[in-house]
Amino acid sequence: MKHTPNWIPSKVRAFRRDQDGSMIVFSLFIFAMMLIVGGMAVDIMRFETYRARLQSTLDRAVLAAADLDVCLDNAQNAEDVVRDYVLKNGFQNQLDTVTVVEGFNSCSVSAVASIEVNTIFMQMVGVDQLSTPAASAAIEALNEIEISLVLDVSGSMGSNNRLVNMRNAAREFVATMFNGFDDDALSISVVPYSTHVNLGPELASHYNLNYAHDYSHCVDLPASAYNSTALPPGAGYDQAAHVDVESYASDWSRRGASDFVCNPDSRSRVVPVSRNESAVDTMISNLRSDAWTSIEMGAKWGVTLLDPSSQPAVSGLIADGVVDAQFEGRPLAYGTDGSLKVMVLMTDGENTRHYELDPAYRSGWSDVWYDGSDNYYVEDEEYSDTDRDGRSREDYYTPDNDRWTNTRRGDRLTWPELWAQINLDAHAWYFRANQRNSNSVYNDWYGDIFTTTYTDAKDARLDAICSAAKAQGIVIFAIGFEVTNRAADVMSSCASSPSHFYRVQGLEIATAFASIASQITALRLVQ
Repeated sequence: MKHTPNWIPSKVRAFRRDQDGSMIVFSLFIFAMMLIVGGMAVDIMRFETYRARLQSTLDRAVLAAADLDVCLDNAQNAEDVVRDYVLKNGFQNQLDTVTVVEGFNSCSVSAVASIEVNTIFMQMVGVDQLSTPAASAAIEALNEIEISLVLDVSGSMGSNNRLVNMRNAAREFVATMFNGFDDDALSISVVPYSTHVNLGPELASHYNLNYAHDYSHCVDLPASAYNSTALPPGAGYDQAAHVDVESYASDWSRRGASDFVCNPDSRSRVVPVSRNESAVDTMISNLRSDAWTSIEMGAKWGVTLLDPSSQPAVSGLIADGVVDAQFEGRPLAYGTDGSLKVMVLMTDGENTRHYELDPAYRSGWSDVWYDGSDNYYVEDEEYSDTDRDGRSREDYYTPDNDRWTNTRRGDRLTWPELWAQINLDAHAWYFRANQRNSNSVYNDWYGDIFTTTYTDAKDARLDAICSAAKAQGIVIFAIGFEVTNRAADVMSSCASSPSHFYRVQGLEIATAFASIASQITALRLVQ
């Protein structure tokens, strides 16, 4: 038996028997561990707060920078937007890289940053800092696109196989567009032009035209109309006359009218805002060449069918069953997110001329009767009571036999009805000048009853409408098909940039259309 020595104090002997001291040490150890773990949680929470703020800043920055209006204007602007967001949120030292990738119809912006947060409690276990990278990316691209395909069908297109080559290339372009976009996203308007642009009866009916006839549906626009993309349907416009100015007559047998300033051929009418690939393809396949060249008119109507001012006309066409109801609200407002407006403008030459008949001869009754068998009777009230030989004149002059008569047969013609049968040159000579054998009378009835707009004025109008369109964000591709240097300069100036202009020969026109189609469809919307 073991005994405690007597000389050991009783309190010491009591302590040796008490086990509570070991629990205190253990408790202190547990407390220290809890303090460390709790401190690590605090450090991690602090770090996560900073990381979340940085990530949120990057997300908002790249979304703002990927805006097409910002990015496509200048890639540097997009990078500046990201850096500005980061700076204002106090993370300027954390941003590592910003990458901007521009496409024709999209913009991709990505940013990478890293953050290091000093620890407080984790230093006790040898961790002085917590660090991690942060990254974000955004892309904005198109999900709605409106295209105006403006095609030259002037007389010169009938030579050197130009019309055939153009039709084939344009059809391939249309097929690529419809394959590249959903039907609901894509609308295409086709605008053929020569001396004028024939809207067709359906589209023309939704513009406030001063109608004089129903032979064709072109519009004489004032020069001021080319200064703006808008063409409000409710404003008043003059219908172009149905008249043949160019068919010069050398004999009575050539008096007929055929080369009208507004081509009445239904195959040359505008196809507005369509998603019907078959209808567009058929229309392009059936195009025919005719008359002079008015690039500015084609461009004006191409832009008009992209301008929001045409919404009432499109709504009317939807009600008529001509345009799909899906396109209610088109043309979209400028700047609509995820949308693009494109005009593809093609020509094979320079602007030439067009004619506008004086208002007095556009409508109303003429002074000519027609009996239905090539006998015309001209009531002559403008001159003296004697004929050209000094004899007392009769009441009516008959140009078919160069005689006067007191009687007339048939029906009185309106001016449009007369111009539909007789070209302006033959009328001036055989109906008027022969009465008096006077060249001055011929001039009164030919050159003085219409006005001509020539190349320089037409080029100025083209420049004005192209500038207005580009200012609204409409992208213009221009194709000069076997054109002169002067025409190339005019078309290049119209295009959105020199790289948007294509000068091509022969079958190269297919390459131009394919390149344009590729740029439009290269980048799609990423949801």
